[in-house]
Amino acid sequence: MSALLLIVVQLVQPDRFGVELDSSGFTVRGLLGTTRYRWEQVDEFATVRIGSQTVVGFNYHDAPEYRGRVRRSGAKKRRPFGFDSFLPATLERRGEPLMRFMDSWRERR
Repeated sequence: MSALLLIVVQLVQPDRFGVELDSSGFTVRGLLGTTRYRWEQVDEFATVRIGSQTVVGFNYHDAPEYRGRVRRSGAKKRRPFGFDSFLPATLERRGEPLMRFMDSWRERR
């Protein structure tokens, strides 16, 4: 049921989801709010295969900025597959092209 609700929200308000990039960092927008990462917080981007999808994971240091009802855990925990977080798998650009794109923005800072 919750998956159906998420699909309906994505169809009705597609601009609520995604990633925004600017010169100081990037913001991941999701159903429960946003998470902001500064470029200097991100150590690396890399691809990893999870099931049938290739996703972009990244490691960061310091705490990101949260807005909305996204999870705010006190201690950063390593997630499975060796990354602190992942970019949404629903983006138009995915896998290796997305990783190279994000790295090019990070290297510009």
